[in-house]
Amino acid sequence: MNREEISKRFRRLMARRALKFSSLIINALPERAAYTFADLLAKVGYIFVVRQRRVALESLRIAFGKEKSENEIKEIARATFESLAKGMVELLFFMERPLLVKKRVKIIGKEHLDRAFQEGNGAIGVSAHFGNFPLMLLKFVQEGYKTNAIIRYARDEKV
Repeated sequence: MNREEISKRFRRLMARRALKFSSLIINALPERAAYTFADLLAKVGYIFVVRQRRVALESLRIAFGKEKSENEIKEIARATFESLAKGMVELLFFMERPLLVKKRVKIIGKEHLDRAFQEGNGAIGVSAHFGNFPLMLLKFVQEGYKTNAIIRYARDEKV
C-alpha cells in the first residue's frame, strides 16, 4: 500500500469517526442547540477541510468568472458549507425523531401529487440538492407514497 492510499484510508477513518461522534452529540442536543452545532461544524469545516474548500472556490470561480468578486465567491462557498452542515445535522437529528419529521416537514403542492396518482399516473420528482431532500424522502414515505431515489453511493463504502 502506497503513502497516498494510507493517507486516504486514514482521512476516511477520521471522517467516519467524526460523523459518529457528531451524530452522538446531535442526538443528545435539543433542536435549537443542534442548529448551533451545525453553524459550528460549518465554520470548522470551512477552515479545516481544505481540499473541499479549494474545490468549491475553484468551481465557483469557473461558474461566475468575472461576474462575482473574490469576496462574493468566498461568501457563497461559506454559505454552501453552512447549508451542507445544516442539512447533515437536520438529517441526523430528525432520523432519530420521525414524529418531528411528520410535524415539521411540509409537502407544498401535495394536491398535484395526489391528483397524478388518482389519475393512475406516477410522478417523478427531481431535486438537485435544493433544501434537505433526504428529509423530503422520509416525509413522502411517512405519507404513504411509494418512493425510490437515485443517489450516488458515498465514496467511503463503510459510510
